[in-house]
Amino acid sequence: MRVIANLETGYPKSSAPALTFGRSFTPQEAVLNKAAIQSALDYLEKDSLALIVPQAAFPSETNKMNMGVGSAFNKSGKMFSVDMALWGFNKRQDLPNGMMGRVNPTPYDSSIFSGNTMSIDLEELTKQEWGKILSPETISDIKSNRPDAEEVNVPDSFEPDNNIFHKRTISGDNIAYYNYYQEKSYAALEEAFQNFKEGRSKDEKLKKIDAEFQAFRQDEASAYWLERDALYDALGVLYGEDYYKYWDTEKAPDLSDKTPIKPDSARDARLFETDDWQERVNEIKTDPFLGDKMELYMFKQFIYAKQNKETWEFNQEVGRQLAEKINNWNHTDKRDADKLTLKTIGDGQVSVGSRDKWAHPDAFVKGWELNCPPKMNWGFPILNLNQLHNSDGTLAAAGKFLYEKFNKIFKENKGGARIDHAQGIIDPWVAPEGKLCNHPDAGKLLSSPDNPKLASFSYLTMNNINTHLSHEPDKDNRMRWNRYKEESISQEQYDRYGQPVDLVLKAAKENGTNKKDVIFEEFENVSPVSSKVLADRGASKIVQSRWGSTDYFKDSSWAMFGNHDNPSMKEWAEDIFKEHKSSRDKKNTELAKQVEHLKRELGINKKVVNKILEGGEESMRIFKKLQFVKLFASDAKSIQIFFPDLFGTEECYNRVIKPDAMDWRPRISADYDAQYTNALIKDQALNIPEVLSLTIRSRCAKNNAELPEKILRQLDYYARVLKEDDRWPVNGYQITQEKMDYLEVKA
Repeated sequence: MRVIANLETGYPKSSAPALTFGRSFTPQEAVLNKAAIQSALDYLEKDSLALIVPQAAFPSETNKMNMGVGSAFNKSGKMFSVDMALWGFNKRQDLPNGMMGRVNPTPYDSSIFSGNTMSIDLEELTKQEWGKILSPETISDIKSNRPDAEEVNVPDSFEPDNNIFHKRTISGDNIAYYNYYQEKSYAALEEAFQNFKEGRSKDEKLKKIDAEFQAFRQDEASAYWLERDALYDALGVLYGEDYYKYWDTEKAPDLSDKTPIKPDSARDARLFETDDWQERVNEIKTDPFLGDKMELYMFKQFIYAKQNKETWEFNQEVGRQLAEKINNWNHTDKRDADKLTLKTIGDGQVSVGSRDKWAHPDAFVKGWELNCPPKMNWGFPILNLNQLHNSDGTLAAAGKFLYEKFNKIFKENKGGARIDHAQGIIDPWVAPEGKLCNHPDAGKLLSSPDNPKLASFSYLTMNNINTHLSHEPDKDNRMRWNRYKEESISQEQYDRYGQPVDLVLKAAKENGTNKKDVIFEEFENVSPVSSKVLADRGASKIVQSRWGSTDYFKDSSWAMFGNHDNPSMKEWAEDIFKEHKSSRDKKNTELAKQVEHLKRELGINKKVVNKILEGGEESMRIFKKLQFVKLFASDAKSIQIFFPDLFGTEECYNRVIKPDAMDWRPRISADYDAQYTNALIKDQALNIPEVLSLTIRSRCAKNNAELPEKILRQLDYYARVLKEDDRWPVNGYQITQEKMDYLEVKA
């Protein structure tokens, strides 16, 4: 083993740790690597570096300890969070993490307000702190019986009227077994609840937990959603079905031995549209059987909220320890703990789960659904955006829903929120309920004065549009943005469009969230109205670099190569290299176009250009690395990386156009440390210090600026360590544990 002591890293030599090759980072080196990356991000004027990892994709400690679905709340989730922080990330972009149905695993059909109870750390409930309300045997049963394969139903298409499903079998350790774990975790939480109820009047620990539980139930933040969501769950038991549109009095199970309450699907499916809904709610709440189901649901949400808060406190402690260790070595460049703390960015999904639509029907436009041309036939409920406020200025049903939604997101996610499909709350495209997005009556909800079915909703008048252009999409099913006479639209009209954005920003401000961390998703095919509304408010937008030029990043605060709906960089690169190789017109391939962008934006020389275009594994490695350099070199102030692109794997998390059995199911491997190390050695994964070093050199060359030698020495050293051929961790789990011990944090 080669040892280099007192390497000139920019830290005082008296306090510089000895750095070695031939093995994984020591805990001290991991912390210094974090400090070097933060220095580079500061130099490049990047506020945040976020890793996109949904909770369900988190790894388990080992495959034997894998219960089926990942979580940020359990020990392995917290250990992975430590590694994320040490790799240089200070944010984690989550996907929606609400309650999911029993058929569809997509997080974008999950509940808005209720948290996904599959994220709950069940093992924590076996400990004394929770009064041991769950037996260790239950945990052992879940682990030992986890299947090696699972049968799933895959829809034939994403069309709203599709009723064709195909059975497919998925298998392996690195996937989320939703069907298995949903059933097992629900049963485990019911066991925990029954033990909690029996012990809360006599056990001191449980008395304290019960006091917290009752406070949670009475909390003003829970009042809007908790009881109605719990009621929905209880009615799901009554009908034996968790989707209200399928509730059927005739098909409901016989529960007469448990409750005298009779099913009444005609009433219950539209309960909050009736005048006497409170009477039915009281009837169910006071019923011993169904009332118990409601309390069970609330208790599960309490556990979720409590563990979510404790996970945030854990990450805060990691940030404090990182700052302390770094500042002990580096007395001239002090680090702020808050900037080193891993914070979660929530996902403000534009979709609405069935639970939320049922519980708050007055918030939505009846008879219309949100879609997204050219091919996204979503069929989501659409908020009544032109009735956000009452005549006295107070929030109407739709405004209340939107505000409460983001108020909860910002409370729970200290890193901000991504506003999914921002156009969907500013200038949305709708179709009649159950119809496709290219239906003749479809159009922009608030911008179609010449559409007889939508004219009453429109903020625009006939004078604001080019009437010779149809309100329907063009021959390519694209929306006709040149219909808008932008110069004729008044500021008052734009401000009406901007009211939903104002409510989102209000919720952010009230929760102490910086406006730059309210991230509006604005990809291609965006309404000029949406663009102006966001620009007027100085709102942060997020864009993708995979499309080539980063010129348009100047108006954006966040950038990424791709997200959960895109092929990984590995898959994308392989496809365009294959296309280039087989093409007769090599000047007009996607690869040739991408190389032109790299030449213009990074100034790569002819030798590098020729090397990339000749094809082969080495060419592809260079090309992928330069894609990351282009991303970091852009004007965007913050960067997001999707987890397959960090590890250099080829998973696509969700196939947007055609359903796939693996959609929403890929997970990070339990031995991710070893796999990441091996990929770094082969130059197939994202070597963050190396890419940052290349980015700084590229920027300095472009601007004819002096190189920051101190930062580059640090980055180059750690980049080299990560690529050493004989560097192979024997036990990744043990290494992460050593890092945590060094930081004096406990999961």
